[in-house]
Amino acid sequence: MSVTMAGLARHKPFGLVQLADTTEAPEVEWVHVSELSDPTPFPSEGTLLLTTGLGLPEGTDKATVVEYVRRIAQSGAAGLGFGIGRTHACVPAELIEQCRQAGLPLMEVPLDTRFVDIARWVADDALRTAVRASKSASEVERKLVRSLLSADPQSALVRTLASGIRGWAMLLDRDGHALVIEPSAASRELPIVQMERTRLLASGATTAPWSRQGSSAALHCIEVDAETHAYLAVGADTALGEQQCVVAAALNLLSFEAGRQAAVRRSGRLLRSAIVQLLLGGLHVHAALAASRAGIDLPEGSVRVAVLLPRDQDRGLAALLDHAERDFTLTLINAIFAEEDRGGRLLAVLTAADGDLEALAQVMMISGGGHAAVSEPVSIEELPQALLEANTLASTIGSASPPVVTRSHVRGTGLLAYLDTPSVLGFVDALLAPLREASPTTSIDLMETLRVFLATDGNWAEASARLEIHRHTLRYRIHKIEGLLGRRMDDTSTRAELWVALQIFADR
Repeated sequence: MSVTMAGLARHKPFGLVQLADTTEAPEVEWVHVSELSDPTPFPSEGTLLLTTGLGLPEGTDKATVVEYVRRIAQSGAAGLGFGIGRTHACVPAELIEQCRQAGLPLMEVPLDTRFVDIARWVADDALRTAVRASKSASEVERKLVRSLLSADPQSALVRTLASGIRGWAMLLDRDGHALVIEPSAASRELPIVQMERTRLLASGATTAPWSRQGSSAALHCIEVDAETHAYLAVGADTALGEQQCVVAAALNLLSFEAGRQAAVRRSGRLLRSAIVQLLLGGLHVHAALAASRAGIDLPEGSVRVAVLLPRDQDRGLAALLDHAERDFTLTLINAIFAEEDRGGRLLAVLTAADGDLEALAQVMMISGGGHAAVSEPVSIEELPQALLEANTLASTIGSASPPVVTRSHVRGTGLLAYLDTPSVLGFVDALLAPLREASPTTSIDLMETLRVFLATDGNWAEASARLEIHRHTLRYRIHKIEGLLGRRMDDTSTRAELWVALQIFADR
């Protein structure tokens, strides 16, 4: 809407005279004619009220005029047009004074100016404004569609949208990191946008609008297959209501582009997965041929096989694959990935290079946790054997294992680190229970006696010296332990079993 009270006064054919003005320039959204003493129940905000003054006959007292003007001003009317020559020869002086005090624009309408002509002129202007807005929106939408043909469609879409709404726009990835900001000065809005994204996630909504100091903004989810793929934030110094069609068009196009990229990414993943399977199956010549035709760089020189196991096997695999594919170091060493057929695991073939294990550990951490079992460096022809090694290492992984498990880790850790399963712990508790239950009833610590005896390889003299007791006393205690356990200490397998049980019990 572009018609204002001042603009109507300047339209010479109407011959309107401005009698009470305001520092603001209220826009006229519609025209309403009323001769009621209280016309306010009928017109809406932004309406120009026209009257010949039948509701204010000659001799109307001041209090009535004050109340009349107050109601009109409080209704949000754009102004009052008073027609002369019918009921009144001129606009009442008291009305002029009260309009000035209330800040209500007042115009004198001459006798030969028909109210219907003013109403028609305002309606025609509203139509012209709507047509111009529609043409402008259509032009912006055409530019948005043409943006899909650019080398970087997402950046072009955001840039065109920011220009079209005469404001700013930014595209964020699913983690809230800014991908595109237009114009660059709008980066000052990023902290607020990220805060609104947190609010959006908590509410489960798809749109979060907000306003601040006269400006308005909104954050929208960009969804692909009912999942949030990215976020679009837009803002302007004016209300965004009239720009909703343009913003909606941009959202649809960004969603289309995101879907296209997702489809391309899925196809690329399937292709790389097939190449990994060829490599691990010993068909490296065929894998190299397929990779060359697809434009995929294979790992070079010495290579490793990694079996990646996310902590959350149901939902963690997608996050792990996303982070692994975007990691700078893994990309640099041409790491390629494949989801294993058995599910819940990710296979990787990568160049053995400085920082490769650190990069895998970092990816495991930021994607939600888990472990990676990594083979020793081998030639590309030896990848099938490397896969067997990685799978063997994966079977040794326990809760205490580091993010990346290699052969050197298994050698340095020892067998006992892998005996913390519930069944083993239950067996240890049951085996040592008679000694634990008997010790509180006596002053003899049978568990410590057994530990020292086994630590000295059954040497009676050395064990009694460490315990600071006589050898006959030690023999009495060992005989008591044998009776409680139903085992003989001269049996090698019994001593080995008890030693392992004591070590596991002490580490709990």
